[in-house]
Amino acid sequence: MSEKINKILFWGFIQILIIFILTEVILQVADFPRKSMLFSNINNDGYNRYIRSKDFHHDYRPSQIFYRWSGPNDEFGTVYNEINPLGFRGLIPEPNSVKQNILLLGDSFLEADEIHQDSTVGAFLQRKYPQITFIQKGMSSWSPLLEWNWYNKLGRELKPKKVFLFLCINDFYDGSQYEFCDEAYEANIKISNNSLTFDVDESENDNKIMPWYYNSKVVCLLKLFSKYSNSSNSIFKNSKQFSEDEINQLLNMPSIEFDNNINMIIDKKNPVRIELINFLRLSKPYVLWDSVTAKRVSRSFFWIDKLKENVENTGGRLYIGFLPLGWNISLSECVKGRAYYGFNNVILPMGGIQEQIILYCSNNNITFLPIEQQFKKAASINQLLFLKSDGHLNAKGHQFLSEIISDIID
Repeated sequence: MSEKINKILFWGFIQILIIFILTEVILQVADFPRKSMLFSNINNDGYNRYIRSKDFHHDYRPSQIFYRWSGPNDEFGTVYNEINPLGFRGLIPEPNSVKQNILLLGDSFLEADEIHQDSTVGAFLQRKYPQITFIQKGMSSWSPLLEWNWYNKLGRELKPKKVFLFLCINDFYDGSQYEFCDEAYEANIKISNNSLTFDVDESENDNKIMPWYYNSKVVCLLKLFSKYSNSSNSIFKNSKQFSEDEINQLLNMPSIEFDNNINMIIDKKNPVRIELINFLRLSKPYVLWDSVTAKRVSRSFFWIDKLKENVENTGGRLYIGFLPLGWNISLSECVKGRAYYGFNNVILPMGGIQEQIILYCSNNNITFLPIEQQFKKAASINQLLFLKSDGHLNAKGHQFLSEIISDIID
């Protein structure tokens, strides 16, 4: 009896092995699934597409190709990204060219790896103005300090005549709570001779980030199935949703009362609790800000001062835009992402942070781009400019942003 069972187990194993091998061959020929579908930051060579850098804190690995794959809640599909030797998509300006260079500088909104390159703001502008070279340099989680630093070390060599800096609200968050903002970055710098370095570990930049067994397409397929089957929208559905009255009360509270109430209202287990608190604090009218927040924002303006000085020293001019989020524009925008933050039923004001940016621009002879107003005009004719879940601009949003910039260029 035991001999019969052993034979059954043996031939069962052989059959499973044959099926595994045949499936592996078919998947290898089809090149599916690709490893980058499992690891969001992996490039085609198996390395992290981002590198830690003492010069730039973090940046793209130069001269690489990677695919941005959509997740279960995304609608943008698969996006091919080719990064040039200078660390951005698109053409490198020709040396000694008579063409004027214009630089678009910012964070992940300008990185736009979820948007096909020919549908990005820089590509729209390039087609409209072929006599100009547009450089679109965006990097996830950069803020004014890192943007000035990149311009000071590399961007100035491109000699742009116009530099459009795009700010986002998380640039100004509390660095003791949030690691991707000016205050946090400044805590890790060393400045010498008007140049700075960052206290970061570069040792893992040359390590592949994928275990050897993911060379098997069958293993990748099983992992992919697990990844998508375990994903759900429950976190969106279960997030606390603020009412308009709650938001209005919070935004109009004195700072001490705000801190006491927000800590009771937002569950400590909420995964975006820190972002929510910082976002709402900066969305309050400036007259209700606490002194620490005001000082933090003022310090970020210091780095913009330095960027303006560098731009003007290389014969250029600085322009500033403050990018809204979907829940600043209409209830129809970013319908999945806004639920995650509890904003299903409210449109948030741009608030004190935009007030201060506009005032800063006015005091420093910098043109401020009217992005919020133009985006709200688009919303009034039912144009959707943001991705439903991801929260960044969709292709139409990039097109609208290019038209705002065009008004300046013209």
